[in-house]
Amino acid sequence: MCGKHSFKTVEKPGFRYMMSISSLNFKNISRHTVARDVLMYYVKEKDHVKKELAKAPSLICLTSDNWDSQHTNDEYICITAH
Repeated sequence: MCGKHSFKTVEKPGFRYMMSISSLNFKNISRHTVARDVLMYYVKEKDHVKKELAKAPSLICLTSDNWDSQHTNDEYICITAH
């Protein structure tokens, strides 16, 4: 997810070679496996956040804002709870 690389990156020979050298336990996976795992992690974390917000003793107002860095071309989403 970091670096805005596509899921296809895990199927490229250079990536697989680099990972096989860096970790003897590395197993080749497909882009479909990566996409499925990322979505599964997202759903799990979303449910966790919902449960935590439901515990609040009063109402919570959420606001969001987008921000991008002109120096690095990175984009961010900020969520604030009141």
